[in-house]
Amino acid sequence: MGVGMKRHLQLLVVSVAALVIGLNPLIGPVATAYAINGEPVQQDSTAEVADSESNSNSTNDPASSPSNKNQDDSDNLVAEENDPSVVADGSGDVLTDSYQYLYIAYPQLPVGVDQVIAFATPNDSDALTDATLKLESTTGHSLSVSATAVSGNAAAFQFGKDYAECGYDLISISYHLQGDATEHSVDLMQCGYAFDIDANAAVDDGLAEGSANSSVYYSDDSGNAIQAATIGDALTASNGEQSLSLADTAVNGSYVIALDPGHGGVDPGAQGNGKSEADLTWKIAVACKAKLERYGFKVVMSRGQSGSYGSNDFLYRVQRCVKQGAQAFVSFHINSGSSAAHGAEVYAPTANGTSYTKASVELAQKVMNNLSALGLTYRGVFQMTVGDEFAVVRCAREQGIPGILIEHGFISNSGDVWKYFSDAGCKRLGEADADAIIAQFPRSSWMDYSAVFDADYYLKNNPDVAKWANNDKDKALQHFINYGMAEGRRGNEAFDVQSYYNEYPDLRAAYGTNISKYYIHYMKWGKSEGRHGTGTSSLKEAVVTIAGIDYSPVYDFKFYLDHNSDLKKAFIKTTGAGVIMVDDNAALRHFVRYGMAEGRRGNEAFDVRSYYNEYPDLRSAYGTDTAKLYGHYLRYGRAEGRHANGCDSLEAARTSLDGVNYAPVYDFSYYIASSPDVLSAYTKKSECGALVDDAAVLRHFVRYGMAEGRRGNEAFDVRSYYNEYPDLRSAYGTDTAKLYGHYLRYGRAEGRHANGCDSLEAARTSLDGVNYAPVYDFSYYIASSPDVLSAYTKKSECGALVDDAAILRHFVRCGMAEGRRGNEAFDVYGYKTRYIDLRKAFGNDLKAYYTHFLKYGLKEGRDGSSMTSFEGYIMSPAFSSYEDASAHYARTVGEQAYPVSVYKNKGAATVKEFCKILYEEAVSEGVCPEVLYAQVMKETGYLKFGNLVKADQCNFGGIGATGHGHPGYTFANVKEGLRAQVQHLKAYASTEPLNNPCVDPRFRFVSRGCAPKTTDLNGRWAVPGTGYGESLNAIVKAVIGD
Repeated sequence: MGVGMKRHLQLLVVSVAALVIGLNPLIGPVATAYAINGEPVQQDSTAEVADSESNSNSTNDPASSPSNKNQDDSDNLVAEENDPSVVADGSGDVLTDSYQYLYIAYPQLPVGVDQVIAFATPNDSDALTDATLKLESTTGHSLSVSATAVSGNAAAFQFGKDYAECGYDLISISYHLQGDATEHSVDLMQCGYAFDIDANAAVDDGLAEGSANSSVYYSDDSGNAIQAATIGDALTASNGEQSLSLADTAVNGSYVIALDPGHGGVDPGAQGNGKSEADLTWKIAVACKAKLERYGFKVVMSRGQSGSYGSNDFLYRVQRCVKQGAQAFVSFHINSGSSAAHGAEVYAPTANGTSYTKASVELAQKVMNNLSALGLTYRGVFQMTVGDEFAVVRCAREQGIPGILIEHGFISNSGDVWKYFSDAGCKRLGEADADAIIAQFPRSSWMDYSAVFDADYYLKNNPDVAKWANNDKDKALQHFINYGMAEGRRGNEAFDVQSYYNEYPDLRAAYGTNISKYYIHYMKWGKSEGRHGTGTSSLKEAVVTIAGIDYSPVYDFKFYLDHNSDLKKAFIKTTGAGVIMVDDNAALRHFVRYGMAEGRRGNEAFDVRSYYNEYPDLRSAYGTDTAKLYGHYLRYGRAEGRHANGCDSLEAARTSLDGVNYAPVYDFSYYIASSPDVLSAYTKKSECGALVDDAAVLRHFVRYGMAEGRRGNEAFDVRSYYNEYPDLRSAYGTDTAKLYGHYLRYGRAEGRHANGCDSLEAARTSLDGVNYAPVYDFSYYIASSPDVLSAYTKKSECGALVDDAAILRHFVRCGMAEGRRGNEAFDVYGYKTRYIDLRKAFGNDLKAYYTHFLKYGLKEGRDGSSMTSFEGYIMSPAFSSYEDASAHYARTVGEQAYPVSVYKNKGAATVKEFCKILYEEAVSEGVCPEVLYAQVMKETGYLKFGNLVKADQCNFGGIGATGHGHPGYTFANVKEGLRAQVQHLKAYASTEPLNNPCVDPRFRFVSRGCAPKTTDLNGRWAVPGTGYGESLNAIVKAVIGD
């Protein structure tokens, strides 16, 4: 079955006026009354009954088609009404032994109201131990609900008050039986059971009260609805042989009659001889109604002459009428069969020993006699059996009111049509039915209202009624019965319903705010019992006891309503005539079921918040469960002499957990003040005020707060403890929970300081037995490497915890290899530049330089400091900028001396551009740019040239110039010429590989690393070269200003 079909089937569930659970299997599945499993199944089987020529009841009407196998004239059986095994769309079967019934209280569940679903297993002998209902919302969420109560083979589920507004499909029910470990499961998917939560859904008065106050009813042996304290009580009570009854009806005093013109809406009923059943039943019912009203009955019609009634509307007609006060139900139909079948027949419900069933049979016989007297053939009165009743007859029985179904002749028989189905004929039929009803329920059987009603008094004091009734006393009584009692109007001087309501708590417990019941009680019993009809202006003996428990020590009715305006609105109702009904029973039920759990204050004497605050043993036992705190006071606290009020703040907050005393590091008040998020998380917002769960707050501190570095009191600062003690940092790192634990177990006893240290002390400098202090200082390293500081700083609630061990590990494992400087004293680049032997040994392995200095360099007296001035090394960083070099050129020969005409087309139009290229090329290979500048100027005479090499060769170092006829190499532009010279210098000064592609044609001929300093070029670059390097140094120093 598709989802769409399932959503449609929820409309087949009938909402009832009060939740009544009847569990006796003898009365038939409750599902047949309230949760029909599907659409009617159409069948066509005919046979003769009472007339060998007749084929009756071919009406195409499920409501008027009996499924009595002894009445073979029926043709439209509603098999699925009584059989949970029939699937809604008729396309498949659920196992017939899957369950006896499934009852859904609300097909359209109002928001904020509990749904109630009742269920019974197939066998009466089953004994449930548990049951679980699974649902799925239309938003895709799966839900499970455990049974609220189980009794015998029945279970009830109450839930949904807090569910989201959407649709819910019933998926399955699983359960276990006593002595049986097997899990049984009922698949509800194919049945299509569902309900919607709808903010616009109407709340029936009975069900609304039932939901708000968890009122549950079961049916007694007489079919009366009896209120139970809980669903469990209702299940237990209803496991006897009771029938399901929702109507409070006096069979021998019927006054409100429901007339049901069969079919209507989309269902025209049987057709024949130019007539339509729905039209004929309407005419008959209208005629009957008119006569009954003239007699004084109030008549309720189950449908209008037109309207959009569905094909299954017959399932809901009885319930609609009962909600309007109907005390008897009469359904009008026209039979159909063979053209020879003719006559009338009447159907009554199955015998069950009740007065309303007896009245049904008597009324059916009277109707049959009257129709026979009109000339219709007497086909008989048929009392049906369970499982074979018409739906409307069965529903009337289940509502506990008389109910019959009349077949007024055959539409398929031309004689019946000609004689009885004209407008005049329909009028005669309707009036004959009315006569039978009047005979069954004559005025003499109606209730005597004289104890509460006097027509003259009523007309005098109700001018609106007098005007409407035109001072007719009979109409005045009719108004009083139909409207006046429900409105709380006073009917005479002797009876004041307000006083009667106020004075008798037993009646308030029985009838609640159903004001009409008080009139009836006084008429039937109250007056003869000597009860007072007047004289009580205020509520007496407000109830304070439920289920034998006296709540007066914590509850006062007036206080409760005065201090809870929402409840005052809910439990004080005013009728149209101004009768004020204070529902003390409902108010007490609310207090017990909801108010105590919500922390509402019930009287002046007991303040549950104070009780919570004062007694830590109760907080430990019950937490913030205010209902249990109320219960403790009632059962034990009062007798123990505990204080009931006066404590506004939490006393003796817990400091111990699992045998450990956390007081040296924890104070409840300090912790919640410094951690407002924790206070908010563990504060229950109750009607009595804020309840702070001190046990939960302590658990938070122990399980989370210590690990988060939260400070628990003024005395102990975990960050200070961390900063001061390197042995603890070495043992626990930044694990603040362990630091707290150490202080509690050992530190306090050892006299360690608990606060006062704001910065890290004795940061580590040794790792794996090596002392890195000569090349590493913690403070210097984190200042020069903020990325490392950030990576190894734990952001804690107590502040920043810097992991000095991790930072040292970073320096050793990563920082040295990256060339990061660890302290002021040692500069790895200076160390590398100064010592050619180390460069030959280690190349670019910077970590090796650090290691060498620690192992050997210190002992050898080597200099590890930074090179702050030029020391003659060819491979060294720059000490100036290219602007300094161009300025030196201008000072020495004048800027106009620069050969613009030669170099503007070779990439350097000015001396500044020339010097910029020079510095970039030198730096790219690690050559000191000042050395390169000095050599270019010395070799070219400040770019004047004049010897073998010409300016346009861009050969600024005389590479390859060996004598006459050998002027050296020519390069394409200034950049290429300078790059070749840089690479040639690097070949002399270093063994390191080139960073750029080699353009020096003589690079491979140089003995690599033979001249690390400028003075080493003497006799190598220049021959004989005496003073060559010294002259370069002089130019360098002039450039950098030394």
